[in-house]
Amino acid sequence: MSRLPRLLATAAVAALVLSGSAQAYDDPAPDRVPAHHAAPADAPATAPAAPTPESPLGPPGPRSVSCAEGCEFVTRPAPEVAAEDVRPTEVGLRTVFDRPGHVLGASLLRGPYRGPITLRLWWDGALLAERAWTHPGRMAEIFFATPVPVEAGREYVISYYTPYGGYLTSPGYYTAPVKHGPFTAPVGAGVLHHGEGGGFPTENRGDSTYWINPEFRG
Repeated sequence: MSRLPRLLATAAVAALVLSGSAQAYDDPAPDRVPAHHAAPADAPATAPAAPTPESPLGPPGPRSVSCAEGCEFVTRPAPEVAAEDVRPTEVGLRTVFDRPGHVLGASLLRGPYRGPITLRLWWDGALLAERAWTHPGRMAEIFFATPVPVEAGREYVISYYTPYGGYLTSPGYYTAPVKHGPFTAPVGAGVLHHGEGGGFPTENRGDSTYWINPEFRG
């Protein structure tokens, strides 16, 4: 089932401006169901509530999250900025996984440029996989042709190349680590690279996010 509606709902709250000093942030799973249903009216007062299943993302924080069927990095709301940059650009996200598994692809929110893009996965500057995307929508959910194996504790970069800039960004986002489930995005996790054809992104510009949410199974 596509996770794009959840990504769109997250970005739609752009008017909520986060305030206060930067702190490490454990993102909640927005589609979690309540821990239990209310007991029927005629049930004994001491009767335990019937549990309901958790969402695939599970709860945030130190408790382990099951990603056996796949899960997605979930980001908090922030004001979006349509980049005026029109140069060929690769924008990406640095992330570390807490367990071995496979990267399936990523969900993206796009800026004013809606032409062809290419999703890529990197490790230590080496290109591991890529997949072209031509749909002109604001949202994209792109899967690699084959899930890409990744190791626990290593930092990977998932990115996309836009030949005419026009990407979406939010500065001041990764001023502290962001953890959700198996993902940890470090300080300065948002990275970019300018150049025809793109390339391994390493430049940190204002601790920005580029609204790239990797999808993982493991």
